[in-house]
Amino acid sequence: EIWSAEGARNRHSISVLELLAVGIGLIVVTAALGPLPLLLHSDSLVVYRVLQRAAKAPDMKRAHVCLRDLREFREALSQGLLVSHVYGDGNPGADLASRARFHELRRLCAT
Repeated sequence: EIWSAEGARNRHSISVLELLAVGIGLIVVTAALGPLPLLLHSDSLVVYRVLQRAAKAPDMKRAHVCLRDLREFREALSQGLLVSHVYGDGNPGADLASRARFHELRRLCAT
């Protein structure tokens, strides 16, 4: 249910969708670069809080559990994850993957 397009359109808040997008992004980055310690810059304060601590809202809890149940997500986190909330000018760096700017993302990850 949480992964369905119908569920996404009708039942989930933008915060839930952002959390799922970040989780899928972590899986994609790990698949492309291999398991590495990860530094995640997110402009979503809710995603930052959920990944740092735990979700409080029922829909966020369910989404977080769904991600944690994925072997690929657990593997993505296996080398460690540091989450940073970015504001204003830091936002373009947080959006590299979602904007398919993978060359810049690789360069950023190498530093």
